Amino acid sequence: MPPHCIAARRAEAARKMGARLIAPDPQGDRHYGVYEFACGHTGRRQHHRVERAAAGGHGLGCETCTEARHAAEAEARDWQLIGRARRRHPGYRRYAHTCGHRQDVAVANMRHGDVDCAGCGESWASKPSQIYLFDFTLPDLPVVKLGFSSNPSFRLRQVQRDPGQTQGKLLRAIPIESGHRAICIEKALHAHIRAHCPDLIVPPALFRGPIRTTSEIYHHHARSYIQALLEAVAAGWDPSASGSPDNAAA
Repeated sequence: MPPHCIAARRAEAARKMGARLIAPDPQGDRHYGVYEFACGHTGRRQHHRVERAAAGGHGLGCETCTEARHAAEAEARDWQLIGRARRRHPGYRRYAHTCGHRQDVAVANMRHGDVDCAGCGESWASKPSQIYLFDFTLPDLPVVKLGFSSNPSFRLRQVQRDPGQTQGKLLRAIPIESGHRAICIEKALHAHIRAHCPDLIVPPALFRGPIRTTSEIYHHHARSYIQALLEAVAAGWDPSASGSPDNAAA
């Protein structure tokens, strides 16, 4: 293909992405060029990746705007974005906490506040947590999930492979004073259900595709029963100790 045709094709691909090819690669690599993005920033890009983006293969982002967004997300959580992570992983950045401690954190975890400072922060075991009940729509099989997390909303997004398919939603969340206490209560609730209503348990083979977990999934008709157990916990019942949920208010 003549050079002018190649240049026209690349220019058109950039235009479709709201960008503009403005210069050849300053490093002399013919496979790259300098592009100006819709935000006004410029960046070095591989031509075929721009063309793939224009064809719908992926997005064409601006590193400057992306890093600014990461910095704002960190600031909202009392952290400061320092730069690239020490570990070689594109999904991580290095951050500094207000206490001065620095560590690598996944960008997604920082965005959703699912991060602890290793210098001064609480561990998952000591910080407040919640017992939750999720609802999912699997192919031909509505189910619920019982678990614990300090951030149920983030956990809900994390556990679904395709949220558009499973349509997960939070049904109930009960605050617990610590992660350690939450995991004790959660394990005791699962043991209680296994002992008294084992037919409510969904075999793992039926949900492992759409849901990222290996257990804790129950048939949808268990919803009212589990919600009653959670109400009992909220009222004071300790499933990790002996006794019936009927005695919660005693």
